Amino acid sequence: MPYLKYDNIRIASLVTAVPAHRQCITPPEDAVNDRQFKTYIKQIGVQSRHISITEQTCVDTGYAAARKALEMCSLTAADLDGVIFASQTPDFNPSTGNAFLLHYRLGMREDVLAYDITLGCSSFPFSLATCAALLQQPQMRRILLVIGDTHWSGYINLNHLLNCKRFLFGEGTSAIILERTDAPAPEITVALFSDGSGYKHLHNPFLGYRNAWRCFPRAKNREGTELYRDINMDGLEITSFATIRVVNSIKAYAEKTGKQPGEYDGLILHQANKQVVRTITKRLGLTDEQVPMSLDRYANTDGASVTLTISDAFHNDPREELHLLTSAFGVGLSWGIASIHIRPAVISPILLVEDDRFEEGYLHPFE
Repeated sequence: MPYLKYDNIRIASLVTAVPAHRQCITPPEDAVNDRQFKTYIKQIGVQSRHISITEQTCVDTGYAAARKALEMCSLTAADLDGVIFASQTPDFNPSTGNAFLLHYRLGMREDVLAYDITLGCSSFPFSLATCAALLQQPQMRRILLVIGDTHWSGYINLNHLLNCKRFLFGEGTSAIILERTDAPAPEITVALFSDGSGYKHLHNPFLGYRNAWRCFPRAKNREGTELYRDINMDGLEITSFATIRVVNSIKAYAEKTGKQPGEYDGLILHQANKQVVRTITKRLGLTDEQVPMSLDRYANTDGASVTLTISDAFHNDPREELHLLTSAFGVGLSWGIASIHIRPAVISPILLVEDDRFEEGYLHPFE
């Protein structure tokens, strides 16, 4: 495995922001569907989520989270040497990435780096490793890492969103300030994995250029599987991948580091769904208390789900410092494991963002 170690880097602040609007799953009225509803809740585990109804994007919630993260450290945007935005839902296009928009809105210096990492649910370990590697350079002192995705735009209109009875995904964006220290700091260790042969189990075949002239509502692949203009997911394959291969990788990581998952102050998993999280928990021999969940109240927030869960579970923890094991997995296929130390004092409670939205100025045609 690519086993990476980084010294003298600390998490200076962690803030997760969510849109203020909270939507709850609505049970159906008839008894037959009610049984299906109970099964859905039992397996998926999502009961509510936060999602924008004012067209906020993850750049908007990321901006609010970043400002709060800077405030917690008594820093300004001028103190940052870079911003990396991990997202699979750019406001515009991947090359004009979310990092550039955040760079502009925060008023950062010109002599800094800014770019996006286009990953989804596995974003945290990959983007953490990228930032930590950059901070090994003597001229890099502090990097702002932002992780988040936008989901309201996947609905036809606001009415369609508001009347949605069931859902899996919610919105949340995390801002983490990583800082290189002169004094010794506990090392960050990361293991990263990829399997490109599994890309078709979780992807949208219509967003890029390959099928640009075949942009119809649905299609079939060579195997005869019907595909839609949305994320196409093979549930059985993804569940097998998460509960077997990810578990085996965590066990291999534990053997490599000499520290078992149960010896950490918590194992923070990507919040795919309740069944996946609890199956991984059981196969690692852990208790539910050792593996906190946030998806019941915030749903699956893609790449931000690990950091959102840390914010939710540990922002008021009385301990001086926590040693957490994290694992995230998703598109690619890609998955990673990261061991981090963090002080609860630098973790903010989850921030609700009301109507803060960047007005670009574009209007509908003929307005």
